[in-house]
Amino acid sequence: MTVTRGDRIRKLFNEAQDSVVIISPFIKAKALKTLLEMIPKGVHIRCVTRWLPEEVAIGVSDPAIIYDLQERGNYDLTLVDNLHAKVYIADNQCLAGSANTTNRGLGDVDDSNIEVLLESTIYEPEVVSVLSEIAKVEREGSVELAEKIMTLATSLSQPGQEEDNTEFWFPRSNKPKNAFSIYSGSPDNYFSEVDKILIYDLERANVPPDLSEKEFRFEIRSLLSEIP
Repeated sequence: MTVTRGDRIRKLFNEAQDSVVIISPFIKAKALKTLLEMIPKGVHIRCVTRWLPEEVAIGVSDPAIIYDLQERGNYDLTLVDNLHAKVYIADNQCLAGSANTTNRGLGDVDDSNIEVLLESTIYEPEVVSVLSEIAKVEREGSVELAEKIMTLATSLSQPGQEEDNTEFWFPRSNKPKNAFSIYSGSPDNYFSEVDKILIYDLERANVPPDLSEKEFRFEIRSLLSEIP
């Protein structure tokens, strides 16, 4: 019987006594559940991931994982927008490599990705460096933020609208002054048809969530400056 990457992670987590850490840019709910089931009760779970609007919209990242973590309890969830590392830690032991917390990443389905996970410890210099960098920039992920991101991702789907073939971001809305208010608004806002075009522009801009207005404007200016 073939031992999958998921099997190795589940075994590692099952032997944890104090804490488990899941560091993965892409985490899907079904894959996460298979890991949570193996973690002994009383073991604290720390989850580090990223929720960029464009990635949520295309289905590679799933903010709904926060509901499963809430149900399980005894957890922390933080976000890092430029996260690319994949590390699975149980107490002092870890597996590090390229596998995201998805069924394909864990090797639990027939069409799985080709990935690697190497055994290490939290004292390995590269792992120490990753944990240090994360600690500098991570911010808390909440249910409110998860629902805001999911609502925005759903709203941004524009049926019948062709995707741009350009390699740069090009906005379509003629009401850019409303951009930040929609970006920072609550998920139950009513969106007019004009606003929906602006929302589509925001989704394609893939701006990180929870920026201040100054940071948001800087990000948009940077994108606009790349237009030939």
